[in-house]
Amino acid sequence: MAGNRRQPGKRQDRNSKVGQRDPKLGYYLVVTDADGTEQNYFNGMRSSFSSELQKYLVIRVEKAKTTEQLINKTIELMENLPQYSRPWIVFDRDEVVRFDEMIESARKLGIEVGWSNPCFEIWLQFAEGVGH
Repeated sequence: MAGNRRQPGKRQDRNSKVGQRDPKLGYYLVVTDADGTEQNYFNGMRSSFSSELQKYLVIRVEKAKTTEQLINKTIELMENLPQYSRPWIVFDRDEVVRFDEMIESARKLGIEVGWSNPCFEIWLQFAEGVGH
């Protein structure tokens, strides 16, 4: 046999791949309506974990066009990405007119809900500036 060809009957175990993650802590799907703030926050949060912990955790951040579309976008993504068994929607509190209804609707569908308080981004910028 030439090159790297496998021999018949010598199937490589999927878990023996180099760099394979075993996300024992779960696959998280975070759907947000923001243009980057929440995505940057969650990606930054994940990168702040130790490299050992990062092996056990997968976080995928997606964007819905509007706050009203968060739940529908999450359901659509869950159908196409079934491994993401821990869905969340995250949004700015001050942008939602029917806040309590949105939380109730999402939770009935098995979607967790997170929200930031007004001016959260300003607080993050202030906190970052204080530490330097």
